[in-house]
Amino acid sequence: MASPTSRLRRAATQLFFRCTPLLFWLLPVPCFGALHWDNLQVRESAWAGDKDTVAVFRFQNAGNVPITIISLKSSCGCTTAEVSKMIYAAGESGEVKATFEIGNRTGQQTKIITVISDDAPSKPTILVYEINVQEFAIANPKFVYWRVGEAAAAKKVEIVAAASQSITAITATPNNPDITARIETIEAGKKYFLWLKPASTSVSLSADVPCAVRIGGRSQSPVAVYASIIN
Repeated sequence: MASPTSRLRRAATQLFFRCTPLLFWLLPVPCFGALHWDNLQVRESAWAGDKDTVAVFRFQNAGNVPITIISLKSSCGCTTAEVSKMIYAAGESGEVKATFEIGNRTGQQTKIITVISDDAPSKPTILVYEINVQEFAIANPKFVYWRVGEAAAAKKVEIVAAASQSITAITATPNNPDITARIETIEAGKKYFLWLKPASTSVSLSADVPCAVRIGGRSQSPVAVYASIIN
């Protein structure tokens, strides 16, 4: 026969296991919000002369309470970021749309969008938007110069179409009348020489020589070339 102590211990154990599920049921359910992102980085290419490019960063509120986006900022004025609304219910999805204005920019561009939400206001989410703005044509060198007193001989800039592209029109217009420009066709559609010549090298001067290039039915931002007479 079990002792009174053993019977008491057994009864206490049975009571514990019977009551434990009820205790867990009565405890408050923790409330939390958390934005889960499909992607934190977008890479893409564009052509010089395009107006803009757009990236989409999708997210979902994986928590069980609503989340409010407190702040949405881009790293520069050429990039805007927007959401359709600021509050997202539990389980609801949304997206941040980033628009990069290309303007006269070329080459690799990296833009940062910082997102702050009330689920973790001290830990902002950093979204990275990388754009490679390709040029239809490339100038080499981009800068030519003469020394004061040097012979005023013409100097050459080579302009070459990017791979798979064909130049249908090209013009160069110096912004200083003391520098003249002449285009020589080396290989139609693919390769050209831009000859720049100063009227005199007696005094220092500088000039921008934008080269307007047309590829088929579209124009790219002017290829930048610079000319100077230096001391």
